[in-house]
Order: sequence, then structure tokens, then C-alpha cells
Amino acid sequence: MQTDIVRMYVDEGLTLREIGEKIAFSRQTVCNVLQDVGVTADQKGSRPLAEKMVQRKDDMLRMYVDENKSVRQIAKVLNASGATVARSLRSQGVKIRRGGGRVVFPELGKLKVGESLELPRVNPNTRQAYVRYYGMAKIIGIKVSVSVISEDKVRVTRKT
Repeated sequence: MQTDIVRMYVDEGLTLREIGEKIAFSRQTVCNVLQDVGVTADQKGSRPLAEKMVQRKDDMLRMYVDENKSVRQIAKVLNASGATVARSLRSQGVKIRRGGGRVVFPELGKLKVGESLELPRVNPNTRQAYVRYYGMAKIIGIKVSVSVISEDKVRVTRKT
């Protein structure tokens, strides 16, 4: 019976609950059997722990790099802390973006020194509506100057 439980858990990737339903044992009994033979089981009854962690790391990397999500957004999706997500990404060699935000206007990164771009004001109702552009520029790794040119537009110029 023990070998069947280990095979179903490790080789077939069944959850503790699924194994319990197949052999008419409780999830906890299945967990105890696995522990008795030295297999670390995820206590919540999902996939084997190692496979689950690899999948989570892959998900974090995909969301951060490909989907341009922030650490906070990823943490919310995966029900984890921001520190856990950041630590995992760093362990995979990913440099964490400063400022926690994301670049709303990717065309900022294409500006050459001295070039300007007119963009809509992000927060036109605040007195310092231009501040968000400095944060986006910082994420990209450039310096800019921002001037308000109308009620709903700003001019962003790349500096040295």
C-alpha cells in the first residue's frame, strides 16, 4: 500500500486528497504514510512540493518579465508576500525594478538625449501631475525633465 501511495504522489502527481479518494483513506492518513517513508508532502494537499515550487517560480518569472507585472501584483495573484516574490525572482537572477511600478509609456525608453515626447497627463487633477513620469523614467534607467504644456498634456524630454 505504501509503494502505491508514493507512486501516485510522486510519479503521477496526484494530490493527497485525490489519493485518499482512490484508496478510501483520509488526506491526513495519506500524508502520514508519505511522511513515514520519508516523502515530504505539501500539507494543503496539492502537487508534490518540489514541483509546486518550480511551477510557482516559473509563474513569477513569466508574470514579472513577460507580463510586466509588479512584485505586489504577482504576490496578490499567488497569495504570497512581496518579499517572497522578490526573493524568488532575485534567486533566478532577475533584477527587481525600483519604484514598484510599471512603465505605462514604453515609448519613453526609445527617446534619445534631447528628444521630447508629448504625453497625456497621468493625474491631471493633482498639482504635481508630472511626478509619475520621473518614476517611469527611473524604472527604464533614464533621466527626464517634464513640463506641463496644457491641462491634459505634458512634454517629456530626455536628459543626459
